[in-house]
Amino acid sequence: MNAGEWLYKHSSRKPNATAVIVDDKRLSYAELNARVNRLAHTLTDMGIKEHDRVSALMFNSNEYVELTFALAKLGATLVPLNYRLAPPELEYILNDSGARILVYAAELSYLCDGFRKNVGVERYLCVGDAATSPLDDYEKLLARASDSEPQLAHTAIDDDFVILYTSGTTGRPKGAVLTHGNALFASLNIIHHTGNVPGSVLISVPMFHVAGLTSQALPTIYRGQTIVFQRYFDPGHALQLIEREKIRASLLVPAMLLFMSQVSNFKEYDLSSIESIFVGGAPVPLPILHTYLGRGVMIRQGFGMTESSGTGIVLDPEDAERKVGSCGKPMFHCNARVWDERGNDTQPGQVGELMLQGPVVTKGYWNLPEQTERSFTNGWFHTGDLARVDDEGYFYIVERKKDMLITGGENVYPAEVEEVIMAHPKVGEVGVIGVPDERWGESVRAIVVPLPGQSLTADEIQDFCKSRLAKYKIPKSVKFVDELPRNPAGKILKRVLREQFGSS
Repeated sequence: MNAGEWLYKHSSRKPNATAVIVDDKRLSYAELNARVNRLAHTLTDMGIKEHDRVSALMFNSNEYVELTFALAKLGATLVPLNYRLAPPELEYILNDSGARILVYAAELSYLCDGFRKNVGVERYLCVGDAATSPLDDYEKLLARASDSEPQLAHTAIDDDFVILYTSGTTGRPKGAVLTHGNALFASLNIIHHTGNVPGSVLISVPMFHVAGLTSQALPTIYRGQTIVFQRYFDPGHALQLIEREKIRASLLVPAMLLFMSQVSNFKEYDLSSIESIFVGGAPVPLPILHTYLGRGVMIRQGFGMTESSGTGIVLDPEDAERKVGSCGKPMFHCNARVWDERGNDTQPGQVGELMLQGPVVTKGYWNLPEQTERSFTNGWFHTGDLARVDDEGYFYIVERKKDMLITGGENVYPAEVEEVIMAHPKVGEVGVIGVPDERWGESVRAIVVPLPGQSLTADEIQDFCKSRLAKYKIPKSVKFVDELPRNPAGKILKRVLREQFGSS
């Protein structure tokens, strides 16, 4: 089983069908497959072989798809990088994954400058016009290579396909390993619940995220449909693309739906081509739901996570209003249940931990065997989310992973932010929580205890974080207190912090 074969199949059966549209560039399946083959030969000449890791630091683009499928054909593993991270965060991921080559966008070269001396990357390939030599220029290297089909690696269902790093509960990101089998069954999940109707798919969420890669790009290629990329999200441009390219489907977070609805001439755009929009990251507020239903756009809400290849539970459009707040029922290739503290299934309405099992669930975390073992019980994955099931079998997420908050669709673990703030020479203690935010859903708030005799300002804390954390992780507000609430064991009581400081 090798996901790289999907492109070859389509290039043979429907060579002239459009595969990718980005800006003014349109590539057919034959053209895309040829470029993938050229890249695969280029990487082979550089010594990349099965099980090696190659990293990507790029905006959404045809090159992202090319690298993904070239590595698949070779049996190597993709390591996407979040370009919103700070250089020290990127440095950790590159070193932890052991990536041998980094393919990066010219516009992001400044990030490479921040970590280049501290990572073990052997080669840098530049996509754009900022390459320092022809040997580093992505297009020049492809032009020199053959477009013949490379020897397809004999990958198995459990062989590594991509390592997606998520924020770590202990302050360090961890790499969820998704396999060729995960990629296939995630694609089948999407197809099963949306159909195999021809059309274009708009990808506005980033490809470094599971939502862009395994929930959208891979199923679209598997179906032989057209990817329409936004390099990065712009609400007005998204509406233009929907109308111009007759977009059939997309996956967005509630904040993106909100921003699109706030475009001044939103009601003038033709949205009639859209069959449905998948929404993840948070429940869709009723006003936004009604706005899109009023335009004839059906909304499919759901629950997915990196560790489940971005799929898991889905609420079909016909239940969107009847089951407000629910994420739906398990998708076809995923099982879900809610356990109590003894590991027994809960009764309807009773809150417990959401557990997932099936061929879309990760086989584990990169280089973390003990954490991988703790994450599974009898083959069931511990999501860490509290949930309940109603008497009709619909799932509701009651509380997200312990302490985690979601801002604009991005996961933030307070421990990661706290670790950075604690490095400030004037800080004695810190607790980080999420607070309601009309624009982003939630924003980051730090509650800080200065060291005795020290005075601090919010600006000092925020400025200290700027070079150490991605922008969305930097606290938007800071409160100063004399002490933090703790339990008898000395653990900070986040529940009390949320009660005291959790209002907007």
